[in-house]
Amino acid sequence: MGDTALYEKLTNTLSNGKYIADMVLLQDGNKLQTTMLNNGFLLNYVPKDYVDVLAADDLNPTAAVYLNKVFMYNNTNFDGTNAGTATTGSLTNYITNIWQLAGTNADPNHIDNPSFKTASQENINMNMLVMLTQKKWQSKLTDAYISFYGKDPVIESKYESISYKWIGEFLENCTYHSSDGTACKDLAKGLGGSVVYCNFNKQKSLKEEGVSHLDIDNVTTSLIERNGDVEGFGGFTYKMYTLIPSNAQYPYAAAALINYMLSTTGFTGAWGTKLGYYSTNPNVPIADFDKPLSWWKENTVIEDPEFVADSYGEVYDFVTSYES
Repeated sequence: MGDTALYEKLTNTLSNGKYIADMVLLQDGNKLQTTMLNNGFLLNYVPKDYVDVLAADDLNPTAAVYLNKVFMYNNTNFDGTNAGTATTGSLTNYITNIWQLAGTNADPNHIDNPSFKTASQENINMNMLVMLTQKKWQSKLTDAYISFYGKDPVIESKYESISYKWIGEFLENCTYHSSDGTACKDLAKGLGGSVVYCNFNKQKSLKEEGVSHLDIDNVTTSLIERNGDVEGFGGFTYKMYTLIPSNAQYPYAAAALINYMLSTTGFTGAWGTKLGYYSTNPNVPIADFDKPLSWWKENTVIEDPEFVADSYGEVYDFVTSYES
């Protein structure tokens, strides 16, 4: 089920004290905090075998899987007419500072029309924007602004902080897509210099077919290309949490399943070693050419359910004012 439908079903059932499931695996830290944890509908369980294996920030609530969204660009010099002569890899280090995706055409190295899934329809994207208002990311956006423009930022009265300034300018500059998978495919076969923000794992659908086709070699993930050095930020990493409903009928079976899911056998049985899927158990292998979860945690914005839940309403209103 989709996030919205899943949370509605869980809320409607559990609020009436009815049984629905013994274990749930779900994402969206905001909904998890506000509708499930704050109401005591879901209980946390950490298998004793993994208390000292998982990172401290993955224990409460227990996370089983991480995924990520990143900025990618088409690295070819395809202009729509030169498919026969255009080459892969013509563009390098195209995105070095996140302010390239905000501002205006008057800015140096400005990039028009990055593609972004509408935040009001994609809770993970909304949560990313909310996280940018955290003090840590305000500071990083300020440093990136000074580096990009060579001066201190002046925050207009319509923006509460530097974070709102970047969000507002980015949303004014971007175009919207309805599917990350489709957007990634369109990027691979599209024009050189096109930019998309989408799930890193969507690259798994790309094949080696050449310029203007679905070739994974046409796509560069800026954060990986620069080994994390995209000023401001270059992506967002979020979790799928595994918890037990408070009225579970078979809680010990649920506990056993969570234990199994955190094992190498359990994780690879469900997700394999695909690009963009990461077990919270650091002993589970990752895809070739990917980075370990510890690297993504260090180099991306990380979802914090409590912060997102506390700040969501105000940021939501601001973001949706740009979508109308």
